[in-house]
Amino acid sequence: MIVDQSQETAYPSYLALDEILTPPLGGRPGGSGETLLTVALRAQGLWFEQLLRELDALQRGLDRGDGPGALRAVDRSLRILRALVAQLEVVEPLAAWELDGGGTAGPGSFDPAGFREAEAVLGRRDRRPPPEMSKFAHR
Repeated sequence: MIVDQSQETAYPSYLALDEILTPPLGGRPGGSGETLLTVALRAQGLWFEQLLRELDALQRGLDRGDGPGALRAVDRSLRILRALVAQLEVVEPLAAWELDGGGTAGPGSFDPAGFREAEAVLGRRDRRPPPEMSKFAHR
């Protein structure tokens, strides 16, 4: 069997894993806890981007009177929110010593910007984080 090596290397290149796994705040990759946090933060960014697209599809569906299309967008949005919460549950138990202590983001410094943007799209106009989000505020 002949294997086309250009296809073997194309997929990892497409994923850009070296770039994606670089800690978001710079520095060098730490241990497995740091990598886990980096993966979760990058995945959250992608999921939030998709969530905003789904909310836009929901609005367009409602504007056109396309109830079934709007409901599909709601269903996808709810599934994305479940994935986001699941990622927080994966990162939450990380102890400070599992992270590279060089001032990088950790579970206690989660930035809910994606949540805030989704709230704004959904109609929340208050700029202050809701009280239940205070445990995630930057320290």
